[in-house]
Amino acid sequence: MKQLSIYIMLSLLLTSVSCNYFVDIDPPEVVSITPANRSTITENRPVICVEFSETMDKPKTEEAFSISGVHQPKGHFRWVHNTLYFDLIENLHDAAVYTITIRSSAEDKNGNNLKEDYTSSFSTGVDLIKPEVVSIYPTDGAQISDIFLQIIVQFSETVRLDSAKKGFLLTPYVIGDITLQNNDTTLVFTPYNNYVHGTTYTITLSTDILDIAGNPLLKEYKSIFKCGTDFTAPTLNPESLQPPDYSIGCFAQYDSTLVAMQPFTTTDRIDKNAHLLIRFSKAMQRIDTKESISISPPWDVTFSWEDDCSLRIIPLAPFHLMQTYVLTISTQAKDISGNTLDQEYRYPFKIYSQYSQPIEVVPYGSNCKHIYQIGWDNNGNPDESKSRLLENDDIIESGTPFSCSKFINNTNVQVLILRVQFANTTNTLATIASLDLASAMQAISFSLSATQSNSTLTPKIWKIEVPHNHPDCIDIYVFNLIPQTYYKLSITHGSNGIKDSLGNYMLNPFAIYCNM
Repeated sequence: MKQLSIYIMLSLLLTSVSCNYFVDIDPPEVVSITPANRSTITENRPVICVEFSETMDKPKTEEAFSISGVHQPKGHFRWVHNTLYFDLIENLHDAAVYTITIRSSAEDKNGNNLKEDYTSSFSTGVDLIKPEVVSIYPTDGAQISDIFLQIIVQFSETVRLDSAKKGFLLTPYVIGDITLQNNDTTLVFTPYNNYVHGTTYTITLSTDILDIAGNPLLKEYKSIFKCGTDFTAPTLNPESLQPPDYSIGCFAQYDSTLVAMQPFTTTDRIDKNAHLLIRFSKAMQRIDTKESISISPPWDVTFSWEDDCSLRIIPLAPFHLMQTYVLTISTQAKDISGNTLDQEYRYPFKIYSQYSQPIEVVPYGSNCKHIYQIGWDNNGNPDESKSRLLENDDIIESGTPFSCSKFINNTNVQVLILRVQFANTTNTLATIASLDLASAMQAISFSLSATQSNSTLTPKIWKIEVPHNHPDCIDIYVFNLIPQTYYKLSITHGSNGIKDSLGNYMLNPFAIYCNM
């Protein structure tokens, strides 16, 4: 029981001691130094003192104190609370610079050192303290996003404007204006031209910069910064991203159909009326990006931005059938940070699809051209059951049932019907479209080629029709045909020739010769 009591008393004693014991580990600080840094004094023996934040180890602190200049003045130490005084016993030299230094070896009463050396320089009689650069903005090594960012330099004292303009240099060169603010202690450079993305700039402040007393800058200062914070190049390659993003790239869009186009590989199945949609991986500069785009062979288009990443190319006229075009996006394209496209992209594409395929006159045999001659019924109406094939150089029948008397322009004439049948490359013309009558009337001609007759009659077309139940055919009603005469039926091709209702046309002209 006695041993237990002793143990309890010892425990209470140790607890009491530990609760009242404090260990000082905080370093002391210099609160002020007199004379103040960069000051000019007129006294021969000025007050020199250093105030600390706490009680110091006097011998070690005095050992850490020094004053230097053109000579090392002598004096005595004394303490007033936490302030160390150095009382001079000789005069300072006139027109000289002195520096007070408190080295980090100075300790407080608990043995904690100063974090760093403290200094204060002053001049006597006249200002001999050289100006220094306190700060430069942007800071050394900074990356900036503002392409018109002001450069701000803070000096330790007032400087001359003319010397600041002479001593400030920015490379690569940028046109701008230099002003002084805050009692001429702050230099501000305002650029007139923008900084170039990805370019590293160097700010140089030379010793040509002077304070108002004519003292040059303490030393030459340099600081660099880089224009831009985003250096990732935009791309059109979905697989270059992690994870792959297949919403970017180049697409052909017609109605609700969106066809992904492959770079450097010809993409088929593109409709003649398709819009081209370019989707970049990043927001782009619109002017540079638009100028980076070209189509070969050249084609008139307009541009429409759907957002900063997506550009729609709208052709002003349908693309030519079966033509291969190349859409090129060069590295002139830039994102909003100024990064150029990761590479040049070329997208070949061919105009051929279900609703974009050429039409042709239906061939007969292997290489022979042909049309049809349609007969008439007893009531003077076309009769398809009475028809015959006309190949090149065949004879047009003018007797019954292939001729019918009609009263045209107050004249009784014999009218014959010639039928031309068309097809597209997939033989789907009759199911997806019909022939366009207006274009047929402009594209079809029937003319005299040669004759042995003395007649002055010239062949005429009475009318042109798309026959009922035959949307893939054209019926041509002709009159004024005479015997012993050679006639030519011609149909113009191309975008100005005969078309179907979808705007498709023949790639080659058609002509057939027949005798009468």
